[in-house]
Amino acid sequence: MHEVFQGMVVNFAEKKEVVDRWVNEARFVRDASESFESDRVMGRQPSYLSEFGELFREEITQFCKGIQSNLNLYDAWLVRYNKGDWHIPHAHGHLGYSGIILIDYEPNEHSGPWFIKDSVDPITGSTTFIGGHQYQPGTIFITRSDRIHFTFPNPVDKPKVTLAFDLKPE
Repeated sequence: MHEVFQGMVVNFAEKKEVVDRWVNEARFVRDASESFESDRVMGRQPSYLSEFGELFREEITQFCKGIQSNLNLYDAWLVRYNKGDWHIPHAHGHLGYSGIILIDYEPNEHSGPWFIKDSVDPITGSTTFIGGHQYQPGTIFITRSDRIHFTFPNPVDKPKVTLAFDLKPE
């Protein structure tokens, strides 16, 4: 299995119409300790969680087959990065896998997520990063929940919107 599974959402244009409805209905808030907006409220699952599971069943099933394990959708949330917004290096705990889907994303303007490899290069001693390339809207990333990842500040006026989720073992 790769450090970070990366693929394209099947029928993204159709699925984006549904996700755009979630975005339009979302109540985005900026927590005092965060430099981005999200509809995530700890302890409360979003109203679209079961719809998310159905909508992205094919992508999650493909990933589960690749790791030969069954996982359940645990949580999902939207993140909006306005100009200057970014996400500090963070992880999602020690159990399961976490994913990101690029929803509103301009390949020549926005930066994708960056993932930090677990170990340093044994020759140079430097940390290795995965990501940040010019991805396309509809790109999905899934990695271990304990993998540290982050984003750079959004340099443009157009917001970048992502859909994040956590998968836990059955």
